[in-house]
Amino acid sequence: MPLYNTEILDMYSEIQIIPTDEENKYLFIKDNNLIYGGFIVKDIVELLKDHISNKNISIILSEKYNTTIEIETINNLIDLQLNKLLINPKKKRSLRKILKVKLSSEIYYPNFIFELFKIDFFYILLCLTFVANVIFYFTISKKCDLTLKEQMLAYILLFVILIFHEFGHIISAKYHNTKVKEIGIGIYRIVPVLYVNLDEIWKLDKTKRILINLSGIYFQSIIGFILLIIFSVSDLKIFGYLFNINFAVLILNLNPFFQFDGYWVLTDLIKAKNLNQVSNTFLKNIFKKNNTPTFIKICSILKVILIIYIAYHLFKQILTYVS
Repeated sequence: MPLYNTEILDMYSEIQIIPTDEENKYLFIKDNNLIYGGFIVKDIVELLKDHISNKNISIILSEKYNTTIEIETINNLIDLQLNKLLINPKKKRSLRKILKVKLSSEIYYPNFIFELFKIDFFYILLCLTFVANVIFYFTISKKCDLTLKEQMLAYILLFVILIFHEFGHIISAKYHNTKVKEIGIGIYRIVPVLYVNLDEIWKLDKTKRILINLSGIYFQSIIGFILLIIFSVSDLKIFGYLFNINFAVLILNLNPFFQFDGYWVLTDLIKAKNLNQVSNTFLKNIFKKNNTPTFIKICSILKVILIIYIAYHLFKQILTYVS
């Protein structure tokens, strides 16, 4: 049934319409929900914003496109697509937001910073710094004993690095003319995390989305490379310790088993929608026959192994501090 409730009609005015890289394809965003739609859906939303009735929308669009667009077609588009943004119960989200900070689009970034995000330079520098991080991690002594004060200082510095990680996403998105309106702190599952709202990057093609999703890791790799140079020159253990925890967080962000950066990169690379949902469904029915692709089965099993591994080391770390 079409909706004529005044409150629902008012909610249409809150829908953002954003052109995408695909011709005649638009992104529709409201709150934390988004859908794709074509130019007809765009016209319908614009008319609904003006409180035009479904019947009159049918007449207006039929005249505009010189064809017959039945009112049933309008009703179906509203019920099956647009109302998903308005009346569907919100899905349970993995991220619970605790603190949100609105970002102004007027923030100025020096032009030389944008040079870092030119695609060829980006991937060359990312590969070089990441490989250097990996080699350094497996060749230096990872035994960097610090006092409690030094460890606290290292974690404060890590927090600063993670802010730079998020600004990697923000600056990269701005380079591709995409707005990032919010940065904040939240809880992912049970882990405190920093986050940025990157909803608008879905208007871009997958090449640009992948680059933006890798940009946080990119900044962390560069910072890790700087840390290893400082540690090599100064031999101060705090920089070795900070390098190690930065590298661990970098790998955690890169892995495709949680909804961090690596997950979104993988979904674009293999063109998989709802990858996490498919993975969880497979794990729930692991002993039943199903048609889940082999690659996702392997990733799902590795995800469980990784969770057990992390839980074991967290438990071990807690025991070390207690004893």
